Amino acid sequence: DDNNIVAKSSDDYRLRMLTALSEDDDFVYQFSVDNNIEEYSLKQGQSIIFDPDRVAHGMQNNSKDKIRYCLVQVFKAYPITDWLKNFINNDEIIKI
Repeated sequence: DDNNIVAKSSDDYRLRMLTALSEDDDFVYQFSVDNNIEEYSLKQGQSIIFDPDRVAHGMQNNSKDKIRYCLVQVFKAYPITDWLKNFINNDEIIKI
């Protein structure tokens, strides 16, 4: 997506986070790194964080009657905050 190719410093570096707002086994999130393809069907509220310039990514809705909703966030990666470290490393539910 060329978010980070033109980054001049770590302050310009961005990550992307996808959070599933709806879930179904037919909603497939695809990621490819070094020609290895990983596919996930996220549960509602689950998130994936990745560098959009290093990870080829796409989504498929294979359902004929359900709509896939996903929150896409692009955010500053640096400085890495304790909140982000905890978010990435903990399996917990955060209600807002």
